[in-house]
Amino acid sequence: ACGNPDGIEASFWASLCGRIPKYGKHDPKNRFGNCLVEIEKPIETSEDWDLLGYIIGKKAPQYSTPVMKGQFVRPNIYKFKQFAASCAVVSNIDMVHIVGMTPEALTEEMAFGGKEPDSYLKVTEADFAWAVSQLSDPGEGSVNYVTLGCPHYSIYEIQQVAEYVKGKKVAPGVTFHVWTNYAMRALARLNGYEKIIQDAGGELMAAHCPYGIFEYPNVRDAIMPVNAGLVTDSVKIAADLPPMCNPGVRTYYGDTWRCIDAAVRGSWR
Repeated sequence: ACGNPDGIEASFWASLCGRIPKYGKHDPKNRFGNCLVEIEKPIETSEDWDLLGYIIGKKAPQYSTPVMKGQFVRPNIYKFKQFAASCAVVSNIDMVHIVGMTPEALTEEMAFGGKEPDSYLKVTEADFAWAVSQLSDPGEGSVNYVTLGCPHYSIYEIQQVAEYVKGKKVAPGVTFHVWTNYAMRALARLNGYEKIIQDAGGELMAAHCPYGIFEYPNVRDAIMPVNAGLVTDSVKIAADLPPMCNPGVRTYYGDTWRCIDAAVRGSWR
């Protein structure tokens, strides 16, 4: 349970050897927090958590272990998944404690191992506005590609998309992708969610993400020509995908429902 963010190879080696080197976060003394992060804005939605991960990843000291406290509505696993993905893609932070929530931070003293923090970070409403400005182009614009589900959507999140898009139609010229894994797509197919998304003009994609399909120039050019509009509900995509696109890409980041509305309308507002 007290693991490192190792790759899949390390897991295979450990399964063969029955052992793993005691280093990094396997060593209890390396798991204590050392940066106190005070959140001065209520954090509730998936978008809030997604942006919070970006802010901490960008502003907390690199290689630190932040300990967060503040005005949290207790996140479910889907919200925390967004937080972890966005923090990881913009930093080398591999562990974050939340006072009163995560197992090794039932109290602030417990999270820091009884020591004083090495550094402090305050996160305010202004930081969230700054994060959006870094991830999303200002103003309005036409849309070519709308992508949801990075990290991959759960069946619950697919259900929400299907219920919202039911009876709607994606605008002509817009590619609408919802990403998940094979197991979740099979479950979505059984429950009729995939057909609802397809009837609306979208596709439920499995086992990869736009990073993979945009490696092929012919696919990239067909979906995202020069000066195209990209819409996503993922900080990870908004931060990392544009460099893989054709020149002049306009990136728009927002919550899931705003992204779906853009796909149906054919423009971002």
